[in-house]
Amino acid sequence: MSWIVDFTERIALAMGYSVCHQMPERSFFVGGRQLPVCARDTGIFMGFALTVLLSAALLKKNSFQSVRIRLLLSLLILPALLDAVTSYLHLRDTNNATRVITGVLAGVALAFIAWSYYPDWLELGKNERVSDTKRGKLKVLFALLIPLFLIPFVTKYPSVSFLVWTFMLIAAILLTLLFLNSELVLLSSTNWLKKEKAVRPGAVIVISLFMTILELGVSNRLHYLVERILV
Repeated sequence: MSWIVDFTERIALAMGYSVCHQMPERSFFVGGRQLPVCARDTGIFMGFALTVLLSAALLKKNSFQSVRIRLLLSLLILPALLDAVTSYLHLRDTNNATRVITGVLAGVALAFIAWSYYPDWLELGKNERVSDTKRGKLKVLFALLIPLFLIPFVTKYPSVSFLVWTFMLIAAILLTLLFLNSELVLLSSTNWLKKEKAVRPGAVIVISLFMTILELGVSNRLHYLVERILV
């Protein structure tokens, strides 16, 4: 069991290194092991990923397309920005609880804004819910929240708890990047080709996956170089 946890920790920290500073004092520890991203990024990625999944399954996309709603959602990003800037400038002290809460607010807001711009043609019908029945919505909601339900039962096992949290964070990071990259591919291709059906979903997924892997790899090396230059 220990080698699985050690291997997972190395892979997760390498991925987290691509998107986060990973300062120990600003990060959560589970079972004595540091999670792959800091507390604020944990909130941002978890909030973004869960919001995208729930929005895709349960909500109408056109609910967030008005300028007023987008502006209101943008306000939810401000607490994270203010908390980060004021703490880095040593104007005030903060803590991981504040970081993760403001991070979740920012992640939820960013996800709703990004979702509102997502091209219609990839949905199962324009402005329709993926699941239209109440039973279907409950099934989707239950399936997405299963990992959260399991957390209280695995806390008594530190290694298992670390694996659960780490896998959820890795999945959240990958889903966030894949979603944003797929949106970029779709918007770029439809504007270029002027034909919404010219790009196949399979091709979008492959291109988005390639972009995500490339971004993580390049960002990881850039982080390493910047640290060496500054140190």
